[in-house]
Amino acid sequence: MTRQRNTLVICMAAAGMLVSLYLFWSKITSQFYCPIGDCSVVNNSRYAYIGPFPVSLMGISYYCILILLTAASRRGEYAVKPVILRLHIWAGFGYSTYLTGVEWFVLQAVCMWCVISYVLMIGITVVSCLKRPLFFSFTEHEANR
Repeated sequence: MTRQRNTLVICMAAAGMLVSLYLFWSKITSQFYCPIGDCSVVNNSRYAYIGPFPVSLMGISYYCILILLTAASRRGEYAVKPVILRLHIWAGFGYSTYLTGVEWFVLQAVCMWCVISYVLMIGITVVSCLKRPLFFSFTEHEANR
């Protein structure tokens, strides 16, 4: 990925980490602010845990690792291989899609914060897979064609 894409992925991952931190804090304190949907139904369901760990804690870990992998992806000879970064991103996208499906179709509830996290994951996946530049800059030669 280009430096521009890395920066965008890091920003979206940081936003995802903040959402996950909020959900984890809400889980601990049992104080959910959810203006749209019913976050307490989603975050208190059996699907909100992997073993003894809340999914929000796993989200914090995931986004933190994503930030580190993305930052390390352009570090010369010590750079993380692009395939490792993309596999991490696709794994997160797949699991996030699964959780969103459970939320909508099994629990029949919507958590605004979970949807925000999913939209960020979609954005991260799309940005990491683009082949063309994000922002086009035409030279005079290209503009005259």
